[in-house]
Amino acid sequence: MPRETVLITGINGFIGCHLARALLESGYEVLGLGRGNCKAPCSSYFQADILDADALAKAVAGADVTVHLAAVTAHSTLTGDPSRALQVNLIGTFNTLQAFCASRGRLFIYPSSGKVYGEPLYLPYNEKHPLEPQTFLGKIKKTAENIAALFADSSQKGFVVLRIFNVYGPGQSENFLVPTVISQLDSSHAPQDIVLGDIRAKRDYLYIDDAVRAIILILKARIEKLETLNLGSGLSLSAEEIVREMGIVLEKKINILVDKSRLRAEEPFEERADISRLQGMGFSPRISIKEGLLKTLQASGKLTRG
Repeated sequence: MPRETVLITGINGFIGCHLARALLESGYEVLGLGRGNCKAPCSSYFQADILDADALAKAVAGADVTVHLAAVTAHSTLTGDPSRALQVNLIGTFNTLQAFCASRGRLFIYPSSGKVYGEPLYLPYNEKHPLEPQTFLGKIKKTAENIAALFADSSQKGFVVLRIFNVYGPGQSENFLVPTVISQLDSSHAPQDIVLGDIRAKRDYLYIDDAVRAIILILKARIEKLETLNLGSGLSLSAEEIVREMGIVLEKKINILVDKSRLRAEEPFEERADISRLQGMGFSPRISIKEGLLKTLQASGKLTRG
């Protein structure tokens, strides 16, 4: 069979770069779309903004599968420029869906967020848990999910809403916990202080290679109409526990100083995904938190031993 072509919007981002590399290694043709110069491996690249509907349509037209990763997700950007966040996350998603439905493509994957659930009525969250997001990101993602559902209702193509929890790994920006910690560390074995916000709230962390494997598994599945899937590890850890694991890997004592100005009142105490639906498709996380942190620290240059 001829190999399929996958378009990744936001290919220059953290997940996009890793996904592009894995898809090429798996025999897919990869098209990329981004605003700046291409940083990820791909077969062809479109330098365009997803708010440019005409340019976007040209990119989507040649793809069998569209993975729509282009989004504003960093908390600092969401709060600092909410107007831009709304345009990119909602109008950009509308433009991409419209282009996909007019194309020859068979499958659209929209990466949503575990933030759509809000305060848990029960844990782990399954896909039937009520959606009552409390954060700006969660509210935007819920709205975008609704837009995707409207397109799916009037189409015979496949659509997947992938509710992604906390993915981490090499190349992630410092807006997220693991790189925030690593950025404050040196490569010595001497005890060290770092500064964080909420260190007790628990989150579901998944290593990037596992997240990419899940997306490729979905590409190979037979998806009809709209599927909603959680993507996480099924386990939850606090920032304090993450730092403790890093200390073990680095063989050093890391002391945490809490900066109360970094606390976010709207965040639930614990978030944890029920991943049984993805497990039913053959997915299971392979990389433990210790192994994932080891790989991330090695890539950062902060780990000098093997």
